[in-house]
Amino acid sequence: MTSNNSITAILVQSLSLTSGFAALAVVYAIYVVYSVFFHPLRRVPGPFLARFSDLWRNIRYFRGSWLDDVVSLHERYGPVVRIAPNEISFVDGEALKQLYGHGKPSQKVSHIRLTQPIPSYH
Repeated sequence: MTSNNSITAILVQSLSLTSGFAALAVVYAIYVVYSVFFHPLRRVPGPFLARFSDLWRNIRYFRGSWLDDVVSLHERYGPVVRIAPNEISFVDGEALKQLYGHGKPSQKVSHIRLTQPIPSYH
């Protein structure tokens, strides 16, 4: 009787482990579908792997070929390239101005309420 309980316990554990991996695989598949077809950056060209994984970028970092690979991507796809799911690379001065607002005055708040006093270093 004890061996049946042990076998049942092992089967239940392996079933729950298998269903856990299956659930993770389904969640990742949904993420891939979202990243490829529905993500706001989906129309930005770049390597397919970069649409849903940081792996493309990380491999280039570790190989030490990052700069050459990004330059070749820009030669192939143009001034704006998707290099990771939430990251783009661009080599367009006008895009830089629009993205970071160079040349535009910054907006400042009229007051800031601090919860702690600012320490004096004098």
